[in-house]
Amino acid sequence: MDRGLALVTGAGGFIGSHLVDRLVALGRPVRGLRRRAGTVGAAGMVETVAGDLRDADAVRAAMAGVDTVYHLGGVASADAVMAAPFDAMTVNGLGTLNVLEAARTAGVRRVVLMSSAHVFGRPRTLPVTEEHPLDPATPYAASKIAAEALAIGYHRGFGLPVVVLRPFNVYGPRQTAAAVIPTIVGQALAGGPVRVRNLVPRRDYLYVSDIVDALLLAAGADGRAVGRAFVLASGRAVSVAGLLRRVLTLTGNPMTPPEEPADDGDHLCGDRIWGDAALARDLLGWMPRVTLGDGLARTVDWWRTEHAGGVVPA
Repeated sequence: MDRGLALVTGAGGFIGSHLVDRLVALGRPVRGLRRRAGTVGAAGMVETVAGDLRDADAVRAAMAGVDTVYHLGGVASADAVMAAPFDAMTVNGLGTLNVLEAARTAGVRRVVLMSSAHVFGRPRTLPVTEEHPLDPATPYAASKIAAEALAIGYHRGFGLPVVVLRPFNVYGPRQTAAAVIPTIVGQALAGGPVRVRNLVPRRDYLYVSDIVDALLLAAGADGRAVGRAFVLASGRAVSVAGLLRRVLTLTGNPMTPPEEPADDGDHLCGDRIWGDAALARDLLGWMPRVTLGDGLARTVDWWRTEHAGGVVPA
């Protein structure tokens, strides 16, 4: 494995912090770029740089001497984009442009861009593959498509070696409390009833360590992977009711588990989506290794340690 300097944008975020930990464990020198100053990863083992992605000079300075770029920084919440679309679009769009340009001029070996399965919108066919049309249903999805287009354009126009990843729903320790699984886990551990908006939606869930695996594989993949986008998925959809039942069992919460919502047979609807990661398996050598049951158990254990007594997310 290459031992050159890795730059992680968004190093203080949910997935970024897990990636930094893994890189440090592998003995890689790591520089973390984050919007606000703060510690990232093991103390003294990660160089941290505070800088806004929209600041081209800050990004250029962070890129000095870098071998591999993991671009995870940006506005990652659809709700945040809706609340402040201009700011979010400039971070995800202009910020990505600054990263790509700095990487090009620095001559980096590989750029791995974290996108999202949100780029596909409402599914027209299932399972979703890389051939599915891009159909943004939100400004957040549009910002991710813009970032992807810039990355592929830099590859085709300048030869920049980029790989794009489109994960489905990622979960695990350190995830923001507003996401569905932390919402369920926090309330279940608090001992009271668990309230969620909707039990019906079925989504494809991936544990965070599997996403870190994909990032590392994308950075080291051969030339067949360069200039391509990859779906990252488990290949199965689980309802919110199904998540809730599993978490109630893991936490020992006495709430009566909800019934599984009826299947109306309409697989091509906004309430159900899952993907097929065959291309990632073939070209990256990636497959999810953590089952939903194991991933939820690890997440519950982390919450028990970090939030003694349980916390009900706002």
